[in-house]
Amino acid sequence: MTSAVQVFVLAALLSHADAQQTASGRNLRPGLPRNPGVVLHEESQLISMAVRAAESSVILQDGSPEALDVLQHFLASPHHLSIQLGNMLNLLQERGDFPNFRRGLNEEKSIVVMVFSDVDVVRKFIEAKDVLWIPCPLLLLSLTPGEDSRDILKEVNKVARSSLLEPHFSRGRPTFCLLTYRPFASSAENIVVQSCGSRIVFSWDDLFPERFGSFEGRHLEVASWIDDFPFLFYDSKGTATGICKKMLDEIAEQLNFTYELQVEPPDGYWGDLVNGTWHGMAGQVVYGQKDLLINGFGILLDRYHAMDLSVPHTFDSYKVAMKLPPPPPRWLAVVYPFQGVVWACAVATLLVLTCAFHVIIRKEHSSVYDRESDLISTALWLSRTVLKQSVTRIPNVVGCRPVLYLWWMGALVLSTSYTGSLIAFLTVPSEASKITSLVELAKAPNELCLYDYGDFIVNFLKTSKEPVYRALGEKLHLYYSYDVISQKIEQGFAFVEAALYCKYLLIQWKKKDAYIIQEGIYPNYYGWAFRKQTPWKKQFNKYISRILEAGLLDQWHRTLVADFRRSQGLLPVQTPPEKEGLHPLSLEDTQGPFIAAAFGLISATVVFLVEMMSVVVKGGGGRKSNICVDRKNN
Repeated sequence: MTSAVQVFVLAALLSHADAQQTASGRNLRPGLPRNPGVVLHEESQLISMAVRAAESSVILQDGSPEALDVLQHFLASPHHLSIQLGNMLNLLQERGDFPNFRRGLNEEKSIVVMVFSDVDVVRKFIEAKDVLWIPCPLLLLSLTPGEDSRDILKEVNKVARSSLLEPHFSRGRPTFCLLTYRPFASSAENIVVQSCGSRIVFSWDDLFPERFGSFEGRHLEVASWIDDFPFLFYDSKGTATGICKKMLDEIAEQLNFTYELQVEPPDGYWGDLVNGTWHGMAGQVVYGQKDLLINGFGILLDRYHAMDLSVPHTFDSYKVAMKLPPPPPRWLAVVYPFQGVVWACAVATLLVLTCAFHVIIRKEHSSVYDRESDLISTALWLSRTVLKQSVTRIPNVVGCRPVLYLWWMGALVLSTSYTGSLIAFLTVPSEASKITSLVELAKAPNELCLYDYGDFIVNFLKTSKEPVYRALGEKLHLYYSYDVISQKIEQGFAFVEAALYCKYLLIQWKKKDAYIIQEGIYPNYYGWAFRKQTPWKKQFNKYISRILEAGLLDQWHRTLVADFRRSQGLLPVQTPPEKEGLHPLSLEDTQGPFIAAAFGLISATVVFLVEMMSVVVKGGGGRKSNICVDRKNN
């Protein structure tokens, strides 16, 4: 297809082009009679030469004898490219936008050529089928000398690169006029005409001159929402700024256009497709109310089909912010080093070993503590190793030593681990266990909240086939005030928002006790949006790419974040919290042991009082206890 286009283009341009002039009302073609043999020979040679640089082409003709003769001479010459042919009159009867043609077209390496003698056939074809199916350059080749077909260029304006070749005779030799439509130029200069002869090969840039190098002061209407940090927002002085605003200013200076931002969309929606209707800023662009959209706009499949999207400029995702759970109370320092399961296993092991060991030593009439053995004495004696107390003697019982050695080894490990964990807990600030993944959040009892501004994320979570996302969607609550959401976070709700804007809100709310789960929801690229088939989108893509490659976007982002943090009384750059150094233990740190000691004293007092009362009741105080008497033979 490209070859065919270039062939016809070059056939029109093959000649010395000394004069390039701009004219709108002057006809450069003196309607002289055409010499068919000379013209066909010139065109077939030029087409054959042009197709060498092409990869594919679609050539459409109007069914006229002149168009068929040109195609016949071209196809008779050797060529090595993919060519699809079509008759515009026959294609008018077909439905759809020619998917077979679209599959063979490449935006940079293909050309669509329309060869015609009757411009009305082309006009009817374009009116019926539009030009949305043409992603590549379009060349219109007229075969009728003296006929003015330049108005057809306005009807194909949606094609980014389009030109018209019209034939005329000069001194008996066939030449062509190359016409290009520039819609932003004044009416007297919007048709650019170049007079072309033979013997010169033209490149694509010569064949398809840039039509949007300057917007000539054109005013563009921009769909925007000035509450989208860091893309578009009001600074501390009340001036609209942001990385997208800075990009648009740079592009406006280069392309010479003006623009106007809107504070927010009239319906208060970002841009989502609901029941087949686009809402918010996306709807303004889709339905022609605005020329482009410059906020942080996610590149999605349904948006791609409804609008033209720019090259991506930022990567972001939705993330979840939550309030940090409170740290464990310091009075739990005594029991904190071990989990409950470890404490239970240790106590159970001691009880089982106490019973077993008591049976062994009781059978042999041995003793511990040099006193009569009982369960309590045995348990206390076995606990000495856990408390790092030495054992002066071992019961004289056969087979007890291996059991004791194994118990002492385990008790040593337990006591050492307990001591180390206790020291770490008292000297190093501890953090409570927090949710770190979406899976944990889906299983947690925390509800989710989100500001409903009409973006796709709500429908995505509620209808997702992914179990985790679906579970999050079932717990999602929508609100229409960020103040309410701030209160909900304090109540334990998880807050869903775009990552960059979420950080902005947490700083603005001064929530130092909140954190963001690192795992993101729907990671995505952001870009700008234009009306479908906007011919000047490539110019914006070119400058956006240059800004990214130059590193300006990252620099602007860092500067905007630093300025915002300063306005909130923070350091320009967020630094990780410094680790606290060693400090003397406070009463708060050591209150656990004091509580345990107090509990022990209270328990001992209660037991002592019970024993005293039992002695008084039984013997009236006349019988003495022999608890602490040493039974040694005198």
